Amino acid sequence: MSGNLSPLKSSSVANESMLSLPERRDHNNKQFISKLSDELLARIFIATTGLSIRPRGTYRFTLFPDIAIQVCSQWMRVALASPTLWTHIHIREHFDDDDVSLWISRAGRDVLLDIEIIDNILEPYCGVAFFDITDWAEQAFHIARIFKFLCSLKAGPQRWKSFSLSVLQPEPLYKFIQLLNKQPAPNLRYLYLCSEPDWNDDEFDEDRPLTKAHYGKAYSLSEHAVPNLRHAEFIYVSWRYVFERPKPLLRGLTTLELSAGRNNLASLPKIHQLLSANPDLKSLQISAGSTSDYEFDRLPDDQRPNCVHFSSLKTLSLEGGDNISLVWDIISIINAPSLENLSLANNGIDEDDIFAANILDYISTGQLPESNSPDNTTTSKPLFPLLRKLDLEGLVSLDTQKVVNMLSSLPLLAHLSMACHQAKKSLGVAPHVLPHLEVLSLKCLGSHQHYQAVEDFITRRALDGTPIPFLEVPVSPPPEHGFEERFPGTVLRLRND
Repeated sequence: MSGNLSPLKSSSVANESMLSLPERRDHNNKQFISKLSDELLARIFIATTGLSIRPRGTYRFTLFPDIAIQVCSQWMRVALASPTLWTHIHIREHFDDDDVSLWISRAGRDVLLDIEIIDNILEPYCGVAFFDITDWAEQAFHIARIFKFLCSLKAGPQRWKSFSLSVLQPEPLYKFIQLLNKQPAPNLRYLYLCSEPDWNDDEFDEDRPLTKAHYGKAYSLSEHAVPNLRHAEFIYVSWRYVFERPKPLLRGLTTLELSAGRNNLASLPKIHQLLSANPDLKSLQISAGSTSDYEFDRLPDDQRPNCVHFSSLKTLSLEGGDNISLVWDIISIINAPSLENLSLANNGIDEDDIFAANILDYISTGQLPESNSPDNTTTSKPLFPLLRKLDLEGLVSLDTQKVVNMLSSLPLLAHLSMACHQAKKSLGVAPHVLPHLEVLSLKCLGSHQHYQAVEDFITRRALDGTPIPFLEVPVSPPPEHGFEERFPGTVLRLRND
C-alpha cells in the first residue's frame, strides 16, 4: 500500500507516527470525522455494519462493530451505545459462548436479532468443533445446544427477525425445525436453510432422515411457528421434504428460493400446489441442480395444471440442470403480467430441442403449443410485456430465428445477457430489435476479445443513432486499447465472472 502513496502523503504518515500520544490525540481531534455528532456517527456505523455482513453461508468475516470499538474512545462509546449495531449474531460451529453472550448483551433485551449459524465447514475445522463431517447425530445435538443456549440468553425465537442455518448433513436442519415448532418465532420474516453436502462424501444421503414423521406436524414448518414469514430460501434441501406432503410446506411468502439436493425432483402438480399457496410472490427462484430423470416422469401436456396467477411477481429465475423440460413445465404454469426480470438456464440443449423451442415461442406469443391450431382465434401477445431484464446466459444452442422472434416481442427490454456465440448469431441478423437496450452482457470462454462476437451489431446500432450504452464482458483477457474510439457511444465494462 505504501508504495502507492505520493511523497507528500508518505511524509505525512511518517510524521504522524513520530508524534507523541498527546500530539497524536490532538491531531486526530482536528480531523473532520472527529467533529461529527454521536448521532450522525452512529448512523454511519449502522450503514457500514450492513455493508460488512457477507452473503448468507459465508464462514469467516469481521463485522464492523468489532473494528469500531478499537479505533478510539469516541468510536467505542458510540458503538457500545448503539444496540442496533450488535443485532447480527454470527455463530460458527466452534463458537465461543462468552463472545456470543457479549454481543447479545450489547444488543439489549428488546431489539430483534438476525441469527446466523454456520455449521458446515469441512475438515480440519470440524475437528475443532469435536465432530466429524459425517457425524450427523453429533451435529444435530450441536444445533440443539446452540438453540438452548440462545434461549438461555433470552435471545430465542421470539426475538428473531431473520435466521440462517448452514449444515453439512440434513438431520441438524430437521432438528432445528422441530425445535422451532415448539418455540414459535412470531417476528421471523426471513429464513435461510442450507444443507449443502461435501460432494465427495459417499455417506451423504439426503433421504436418510426422511421418515414418516418428517411429513407430519412435528417436522413441518407450522403456521403458528412462523406466522409472519415472508422470505424463505431452502438450498440443497431435499425436494421430497419440501414438496411430497398433503399440504404446502410454506404459505404467504413474497420471496421464495428453492435449490434441489442430489436425488429428487418434484412432480409438476406438487410444484403447482406450493406456488398456489404463495400468490403474493414478488421473487421466485427454482434450481434443479444436478438431479436428473425428470423428463421420464413428467405429465403429458394435456394434463398440465392450470396457471397460477402472480400479480406482484417481478423476478423469476428457473434453472433446469439437465432438465430443460422442467423449466418449460414451470414457466408454462406461471402467469406473471408484471414480470420485469427473467433468468433461464440449463446445462445444455440441442438446437432442435422441443422444450427450448416451446419456451421461446411461449414468451413471444403467450400461447401454449396446443393453442396453435388453425381454429384458435386468440390474439398472440408477449407473455411478459413489461420485461426489462433477460438473462439467457445459461441457455445455449438456441434456434436463431426463435430467439429473434422472442427479442422482437420485448420492446421494453433494457438489459440482455447472452452467451457470446448466441449473441453473434441472433443479434447479428437483427440489429433493429430491442430499441431501448441499455446493457448487453456477454458470457464468453476462451482468450479472444469477447466483444468481437457483437462488433457488427454495436457498429450498426451506432450508425443508426441508437448505440448500446454499455457492453459487459469478462475481465480476462484485458481488452485492447481503443475500444471507445472504435465504438463511440458504447462504454466497455469488465465483469468478474
